[in-house]
Amino acid sequence: MTNYALEEILPLLEENIRKYTSNESTSVRNDTAKRLLRSILYCLDDKAFNHTDETLNELVTNDLNINEVYHNALKTKKEKIIYTKRLYDHIMDNFYYVNNRCYLETIRKGFPCFFERYDIQYDAENHILTLDYPLYQEVTGLCGIDLIYEYLSRIQIEQELMSHFEQSKVKDMLYSFDEDYQELIYNLCKVVLRCALGLSMINKDIYKLVFSEDDLKYLTSILSDKSQVELESLLNNELERVLKTLEIDSDIYYQYFRSDLHDFSVEILNALKYKHLEQVFPSRIKQYEKNISTYQDGIQMNDEELRKLIDEVRECRYISDKLSLVNEHIHSLSDLKELLSEAFFTGEYLEVFWLLQEAELKFLYDEISERLQFSKELEEWENEFILFYQSKFNVIR
Repeated sequence: MTNYALEEILPLLEENIRKYTSNESTSVRNDTAKRLLRSILYCLDDKAFNHTDETLNELVTNDLNINEVYHNALKTKKEKIIYTKRLYDHIMDNFYYVNNRCYLETIRKGFPCFFERYDIQYDAENHILTLDYPLYQEVTGLCGIDLIYEYLSRIQIEQELMSHFEQSKVKDMLYSFDEDYQELIYNLCKVVLRCALGLSMINKDIYKLVFSEDDLKYLTSILSDKSQVELESLLNNELERVLKTLEIDSDIYYQYFRSDLHDFSVEILNALKYKHLEQVFPSRIKQYEKNISTYQDGIQMNDEELRKLIDEVRECRYISDKLSLVNEHIHSLSDLKELLSEAFFTGEYLEVFWLLQEAELKFLYDEISERLQFSKELEEWENEFILFYQSKFNVIR
């Protein structure tokens, strides 16, 4: 790394102070000056770390002074912000929706705030977000835009894996894993992949994401005599197999997901020791607590509130934003039907249906089916709902 003397950096600091104060002052509070100085060093360090010895020698040969090096580095950082925003937009365009509060609030709500407020020139190390949602493999040693870019790059890897599994299967599996999965803070992709690895070990369909009692007995018989080293090796083989099945078997996915295999092998051995393997692998699909026969609709919004919400949902760019508004504000199927009619479009309806619990699905299906008996014409979303329900519950008509 190139070392710069303080007297070389001070002119850059003075320049940034003038810009920061809009040429009104050449002095600022001590903590502000330190923040501006760290922002300069942040860019200069990146310029050094991201060049080979050959390119650094070229900089020296070309007699680029520190002012030129800094402004070139600052330009590169600004370009990285633009690229990172494009990465985020791509993630959101293909967002894999799971109704987990930490997951949604971190990714859906947090990042727009970052791109609005992040200041590479005057507060480069401050990435603003707490990034509460844990990654499959955590990022260490980075801050600022470098941390945000790496975090989103890893989210994209995890989203790619999860996108190969039906959302209904993931929802059921997570509910089996923990009834309060919507409020827990843990990595969703890790739970999904671990379940797939377990199913792969007993040559079962990895896409079903749930174990029968016999599956767990068979898995116990296979693993009970394995050492930790043997089990980790087995998991490594199964990881390669699962990734090949999902057709994402490039080295970047393998290297990323193998990072959990040691910890996973230890957890499995502990579960075997205390005869609680079902705590590692979801063993049954739990029924939702609502009783289908006693379903009652929730409290409806008043007309003015509902119209305002419909307009807000229509303005959303991402389906995940629409779904979050539904989760936050809709407590009645009557209101939801209005929303489906006026604010959702072809290709979006299924995402809404997956939000509903079994009691709500049954109530809605019976209501629409009754209308069909009188040959009443259905709306587009209602036709899609009938097909969705019949497929989900194997209803033959």
